Amino acid sequence: MKKNILIVGAVLLCETLAVTGLHAQTASGYVQQGRSYLVASNLVAASNSFALALALDANHAEANVFMAATRLLLLPQRPAISNYLNKLGVSSNGRNLYDWTATFLTNADGSIPFASGVTSGEGT
Repeated sequence: MKKNILIVGAVLLCETLAVTGLHAQTASGYVQQGRSYLVASNLVAASNSFALALALDANHAEANVFMAATRLLLLPQRPAISNYLNKLGVSSNGRNLYDWTATFLTNADGSIPFASGVTSGEGT
């Protein structure tokens, strides 16, 4: 059992190093890498880099700020939030944070119809 855990741990470590590169071995290196991902509009990869930085140094101020920001920016992609936006009548097309064009669906008279029974607790 211990042997299997060690093998899995070694494989995960190798994959992390292969994906992130050897230059990002410090918390600051992972933060820099995450910032590069943000410039490239890759929120998921940026979030992963900031998480790796925090795994090395939980008190790294810059990593904490960027991790919090990317968590907020990724909210529309979470299934619970996406489903909640669907129930609220927000168009699923155009939910790109870098070019948000999604709007509420409207009735013929221009009013926004909200589904009955939708509560604020559903999005959490």
